[in-house]
Amino acid sequence: MQAIAHVNRVFRDKPGGLIVDYVGFLYDLKYAMANYTRSGGRGSPADYKAEAIALILEKYEIVQDMFYGFDYRRIFSSSPKEKLTIVREGADFILSQG
Repeated sequence: MQAIAHVNRVFRDKPGGLIVDYVGFLYDLKYAMANYTRSGGRGSPADYKAEAIALILEKYEIVQDMFYGFDYRRIFSSSPKEKLTIVREGADFILSQG
C-alpha cells in the first residue's frame, strides 16, 4: 500500500498518480483500504494473512507457468544492462504466446 500511496501522492502541480493493476490486486486493495478506513485505521492487516499468502502463491504459479520454456532465472545473476534485455525478452516471450 505504501508504494501505491507514494505514487498517488500529490505534489506541487501534480494532481495525482497513475496506478496500474498488472496482477489484479486492485479490487482486493480497495476492499482492504475500505476495511481499514471503517475501523478508523485500527484494523488488523494480519487478519487476512493466510488468504493473502495463498492468493500470492496462486498468482506466482500462474506467472511461472506463463514463463515455461523461458529462462527467466538468469536475471538474478545479470548486470543491470542485461536485466533490461531479459525483461524485454520476457515480455516478447509472453506476447508471442497470445
